[in-house]
Amino acid sequence: MQELSQPTVHIGTSSWLFDAWRGVFYPDGVPKNQYLPYYASQFDTVEVNTSFYAIPSPSTLINWVESVPAGFTYVLKFPRAITHDRRLVDCTDLTRTFLDALRALGPAAGPAFLQFPPDFTRRVNGRDLAAYLDWLAPEAPDLRLAVEVRAADLMTASFARFLAERNFALVLVDRIGTADLYDTWVECVDSGLGPDFALIRWIGDDRNGPQGDR
Repeated sequence: MQELSQPTVHIGTSSWLFDAWRGVFYPDGVPKNQYLPYYASQFDTVEVNTSFYAIPSPSTLINWVESVPAGFTYVLKFPRAITHDRRLVDCTDLTRTFLDALRALGPAAGPAFLQFPPDFTRRVNGRDLAAYLDWLAPEAPDLRLAVEVRAADLMTASFARFLAERNFALVLVDRIGTADLYDTWVECVDSGLGPDFALIRWIGDDRNGPQGDR
């Protein structure tokens, strides 16, 4: 029986630029332009939400790479222009620009994920989603890509299988999902279908406000 290798677990937060962290996480003497190096001394990955609003410039990417130690990874969110505005229609050039930005990170590139809004549904957008992912899979075989959906009609066993067959990861979120969706995903992974990584996002509960336990 083949012995399974020990998985590597990377833990991080959804940004490093929270001013409220000064004096709590960041020591008072750490200037804001040193937040990232300090963050990288405590965590080994970070989700980059700014890429949702604009593709990072080459100079920004260089700064990110040079500010962290080897082994640190960035998890980028696909631009909203792709997932929310154009809804996957006529966005191949924009997608390729984003993929090039990911590749510019080199070994610091972690998984990147497409996050769709709740009104992006299988009934309305399913055909565009299938066509886009069928195009994207061979376009980026060198990158680790994942998909997060929020519409109930996409949280199905068949969709989990669809992603696994194309080597996309299903983003596992604490407040979103169904038993069928996640159980099927686990079955796919256990059978060797799908990518060799998982992306788990713990969003927490906002109902208790900023003092709530997230």
